[in-house]
Formats: sequence, C-alpha cells, structure tokens
Amino acid sequence: MLVTRRLLGGRHDRTLTAAVGCGPCPGSRPVRRKSLVWLRRAVGLCLVPFPVSLPDCLDAAPWQLRAITDADWPIEQALSSDPEVIRWTMYPPYMDGERSRERIGRARQRAEERISQRYVISQGAGCGVGTAGIAIGEFDLPEVFYALLPQGRGRGAATVAAVVLSDWALSLGLAPVLLFTMIGNTTSEAVAARAGFTCAGRNVLDHRGQPSAMRRWTRTQTN
Repeated sequence: MLVTRRLLGGRHDRTLTAAVGCGPCPGSRPVRRKSLVWLRRAVGLCLVPFPVSLPDCLDAAPWQLRAITDADWPIEQALSSDPEVIRWTMYPPYMDGERSRERIGRARQRAEERISQRYVISQGAGCGVGTAGIAIGEFDLPEVFYALLPQGRGRGAATVAAVVLSDWALSLGLAPVLLFTMIGNTTSEAVAARAGFTCAGRNVLDHRGQPSAMRRWTRTQTN
C-alpha cells in the first residue's frame, strides 16, 4: 500500500514533470525541470533544515512513532522485500542486512542535520508494523511518507502517522505539508484524504528507471 518516497534520497534526485490539477489537464503543457533538491546538491548548497530538532517520539494513539534505530534493520529489510512496498513506493528493493543498516545510518544522519526523521510505527510493546517519516522536500516544504508491512495495513496506522507528522510541521507554521501517491494506489490516496490532505496536482517522477505518474497532496491546517 502506500507511500511515496521517497523515502529519503530517492525521489528528490530525479527529474520531474509538474502539471496543475488532480486529473488529466487537457491543453496544458507540463514544465519539465530538475528537482530543486537535486539542483542544490549539484551546486553544493544545503537544504534549509527544520527550525527545531525533530522529535524522537510522537503519540499517534493507538499507535506510537519512535525514531528508527540500528536495531530496526529487520523492519527495513522486510519492507524492501514486500511486493506492495516495491510496487508503490521508492523504497530500495531487496536490501540485505548490511544495506538496511547503512540506510538507517543515513536516516539518523539526516535527523541530526534536521533535514528529516524516520519513525517505526508500533503499538505498545509490540513489533513495528512499518515506517513513516517527514522530510524537507520540494520548495523547502515538509513532506510526509509512510510504508507498512502486511500486518499493519487496514488498521489506521498510516492515517494517524500522516496526521501527527503533518500536525507537528503545521504547529511550526510550515505549510503546506506535502504527500505524494502513485496514480493507481487507491489505498494510499484514501489514507491521504482521511488524514486531511487535498489533491493539488500531478507529477511524473522516475520510479526504478521508469516514469511514474503521481498525485501531489497538500495539507494546510490541523483538524
């Protein structure tokens, strides 16, 4: 089911095509441009960080979000092998233990830089059912993303994660908050709508070497 991202370091290195509107745009001419993040990296400029450190824990009752740690590499590896995650997200596919640990290490580095934070979604002392996160994305705007294992789907985990992460950014005056879903991923589109996001346009992004249409969702205020 699920996400976007992008998950950090994936989508923002790609070329994208932006077009206004949630459906087809007859007569419109999408403008092809390099991602702003890609351009900044190319000329050695830094991303604008969040104004405060990202929280280590967030309450998303009945779920909890806690910052991902080195010990969570089995969840990272499991997500990278799940067919639905591979199909609908930017998660690197089929990572082994070493690559999973390296990816978590990069995520922790970005958290220290206040660029992004990734969380494990769990319930009480139970095992994690997936991950979610927030990052500085296009146009220096916060972007929410999530990916769930089969045992976490259909239980409201993605929705409450998207709500609490976007609420946190909005509480800092950072608006709008973005969320991207691949066209055809109706499950994730339903998550975005339930979390208070509104469809605001379409992008064409690279997904594993192939162009993929995505819906761009925005949220501008808390419920």
